[in-house]
Amino acid sequence: MFDFDLTTGVVSNSLMLCPGSVSACATGAYGCEFSPDGSKFYGGSWGSVGQLWQWNLCAANDSLVAASMYSIPTAPVGKGSLQLGLDGKIYLSRYTAS
Repeated sequence: MFDFDLTTGVVSNSLMLCPGSVSACATGAYGCEFSPDGSKFYGGSWGSVGQLWQWNLCAANDSLVAASMYSIPTAPVGKGSLQLGLDGKIYLSRYTAS
């Protein structure tokens, strides 16, 4: 995760959200999306056993944001990209679904 300055276009202040010990998150990251109010960040891994995670961006500091990582239980189908819909819901594509 990074800060982005809309005026200058500068990307700064990197924050590693997935600890190295979470290999599926570190190696299979694919889709990501912010909650409608910007307080949460969601990330998913792709593939036949993809996972979905949530982080609390309102935590007091970077360490607590990273520590807030929560694995969201989902149906046992592969995951893909995430997209915020006009209705305020985040939609998750299914791996290899047509």
